[in-house]
Amino acid sequence: MAEPDFRVRSARRKRQRMRARLLDATMDVCGRAGPGDQVVIDDVVRAAGVSRGTFYKYFTSLDEARRSLGQHLTNELVEGVGAMFAGVDDPVQRTAAGWILIMARTVGHPAWGAFVVRTEHFTEDSELLAAVRRNTVAGRDAGAFRVDRLDAAIDFQMGLAMEAMRHLLQDATDAAGYIEAMTAMGLRGLGVDAREAADMARFALADVAARAPRFLPWWQPLG
Repeated sequence: MAEPDFRVRSARRKRQRMRARLLDATMDVCGRAGPGDQVVIDDVVRAAGVSRGTFYKYFTSLDEARRSLGQHLTNELVEGVGAMFAGVDDPVQRTAAGWILIMARTVGHPAWGAFVVRTEHFTEDSELLAAVRRNTVAGRDAGAFRVDRLDAAIDFQMGLAMEAMRHLLQDATDAAGYIEAMTAMGLRGLGVDAREAADMARFALADVAARAPRFLPWWQPLG
């Protein structure tokens, strides 16, 4: 009985590796595409080194591959933050850490950042938006955030992340300094006192750098 089970597990792992390979190729191709470039399935299969037939075993279209990748990336981010800060209830620290992780990954993995920016999957209805909403409500109810409208506060946070990513894709000079400054300004935008925002941005940057290697396989120290 063990042999069939082994074959089933082996086949499942093989399918998972191929699916991941196709998603990696999708991210690379879509991330490198210019504003006017038309990405097609042939670009993805060429980058993955597989046939069109193999692609269609996993996805019915390029749009489905993009959606699957976007969902995977957002869930991965939410799960990573959740695992890293499972014992941290401070919504200000969690907000700062979320921004820092998004910006840091863009610096370390430009293809990831370019895909997110150009497809805007982070701004769609997702687990990431749900997590941002929960944290913003917690911060507002605790008096840590002073916001007039919840939807405006969420849009502000997502917009800051997207614009910071665009900047870092163009210029990652003094990335750590830029990330700390953007985080502090973002917290001030949510109504956090200026001194507290600056202190939290500085603390969160160091705290993320200490925690991340244990939880995030993609983490790279900021230069």
